[in-house]
Amino acid sequence: MKLRTAILSALLCTTSYSASAEQAALCAYGVTPGWYAQVSGSGVMPIDDKVSNKSTGILAGIPFEDDKGAGVAVAIAGGYKFENNIRLELEQRYERTKSKISAGNPVVYTDSATNSSYITMLNTYLDIPTGTQFTPYIGAGAGVSYLDAGCTKPITGQGMLGTSYVIDSDISALFGYRYSATVPSKCDIGGGDVIKERVRSHNLDIGLRYHFN
Repeated sequence: MKLRTAILSALLCTTSYSASAEQAALCAYGVTPGWYAQVSGSGVMPIDDKVSNKSTGILAGIPFEDDKGAGVAVAIAGGYKFENNIRLELEQRYERTKSKISAGNPVVYTDSATNSSYITMLNTYLDIPTGTQFTPYIGAGAGVSYLDAGCTKPITGQGMLGTSYVIDSDISALFGYRYSATVPSKCDIGGGDVIKERVRSHNLDIGLRYHFN
């Protein structure tokens, strides 16, 4: 029944025919202010960056490479949408990726690891009403990443774009892209050996938002 309602809603929102009061509320839902909470999951595609060798141990002066692998992330967030279509949001994100660090040419050191990050972000968004159940958005955020033990906690920024789709009066689906990057962070890999690099990634997001109306 809900699926049928959602399909009819989408058709009515994009035609010139008059809709019921309930339908009109759904069509306008993308611009309704109020509190919300959301959950999301992401596919993470890390970007390989230059690694600086800050070691004072046996690997001092040897060039490093960090070959990063794809990963996943989950996030919870809560925020408020204002009447001017601006949203302010606090987000907590957990990210898990893989990497393989190597040093020297020929290689004299290698280590593979699974990297876990906890990322706390304050985001702001602009929703773009369309008069339909689709509401595109653009956004940006800043915060801090808590990387694996032995790493500093770098300032992190991100940019987002995507769209939400109203399923019913309480729930919207989310589909989006985000680019995330940290300032350079130092990581102690043991034995007095330290590397310094940025953490950057492309992310594809999908999620659900609950509106407290």
